[in-house]
Amino acid sequence: MTLHRIEVSRMPGSGKLKITGTSDRPMRESIFTAFDYIRSRRKELGIEKDLASYDFHVQVVDLMASKEGSEAGVAFFVALYSILKEMPVQPGLVVLGEMTIQGNVIPLRSLTEPLQVIMDNGPKNFSDLYLDKAGGSPYNGEKDFEGTAT
Repeated sequence: MTLHRIEVSRMPGSGKLKITGTSDRPMRESIFTAFDYIRSRRKELGIEKDLASYDFHVQVVDLMASKEGSEAGVAFFVALYSILKEMPVQPGLVVLGEMTIQGNVIPLRSLTEPLQVIMDNGPKNFSDLYLDKAGGSPYNGEKDFEGTAT
């Protein structure tokens, strides 16, 4: 299990995606998958900006100094969606999971290890994230670790 901070910046450009901070092939593929999903569903997601007029830089910060990390797709989706909609993500938000090119979220195998790593590293809440195919908010609700709505 690893814990990463995903940071995304946007600058004028030609639609390129640059990933730094990791050489992990599954993680890079995961990020490209989420990027392609957003590009293909931009209007359905309510993103007015033309992605072809920007370049994006993704910095993967490994908070555990480990070498794993292929489950970054949903976190990257949230980060990119946030920057394109100009809606900041709540500080300390934890997003878990992988996504397919069609936007399906692949369930986690177990929450035990990820929750322990999360609690050991500071955030006090987490989100169960499901993509609303009807075009609604990507957030389905936040819960604290005891399961109480916040």
